[in-house]
Amino acid sequence: MKMVTLKKLLLVFFLPVLVSRGAFALSEPEKMVYIFGFGSLMSTPARTATEPDPKGSVYIPVKVKGYTRDWQLWMPRSQQRSLELEQALGGYVNGLIFAVKKSELPKFDRREGPAYQRKQLPADHIIFYREEDRSKVMGARGDMEVYAYFPDKSSSYYVGRGDDTKKIAMSYLKVVLTGCIEVDQKNNLGGKFTDDCAATMGLADYKIEDDTKAPRYSRFPPTLLKEAKIREQQMDKYISSDWPNYLEAVRKKWGF
Repeated sequence: MKMVTLKKLLLVFFLPVLVSRGAFALSEPEKMVYIFGFGSLMSTPARTATEPDPKGSVYIPVKVKGYTRDWQLWMPRSQQRSLELEQALGGYVNGLIFAVKKSELPKFDRREGPAYQRKQLPADHIIFYREEDRSKVMGARGDMEVYAYFPDKSSSYYVGRGDDTKKIAMSYLKVVLTGCIEVDQKNNLGGKFTDDCAATMGLADYKIEDDTKAPRYSRFPPTLLKEAKIREQQMDKYISSDWPNYLEAVRKKWGF
């Protein structure tokens, strides 16, 4: 009886401590946050080249007020200007918000590179094309965690306007514009989204260079397809030659 009583006392005193330290905590589902894609992230092939879309995720067309699209970043490696956001009173930018696991954000940080900084957008700056979409992403308190990539203006990548030798690559621009069409058509917006893209693309002050025969943008769909085919050929060769040899060596060593 004394032993039973002692065990009960230990549970009474130590169980709350163990629970508070997570010893018996149940695993919680990983938090989902949203990224606002206003450029190539609107295009499914370009977006999923970074990370596959999570199963059951939502992709919602929105406008974000207080900003405008611009092209003041220069990527020396690919020799092209890159799309970015600038603050603009009375302006807006349209795009797509999509859910990712919070732990996956560093992958998108690496994708965007040192020219960009990820910042959280004010939830009240987001306008939905379809009001019914609001409930899909808003929390119980009417908030949501949405991030966008802004230019790092202290970096050497931020070159401003005025230099016509620094041009927009057509391969990149076509990925952005086809992304606009994709979002519009998949969401049955009747051209409204595409029209907003055209009105806010910010191309007037820049020169465009047609590089589509030798695309400099790495996520240009034909380039992605070519890389996928090379990868498939490498896997075919591995499975047909190397893989059987390695399996036979495993069988001889371990017996299975």
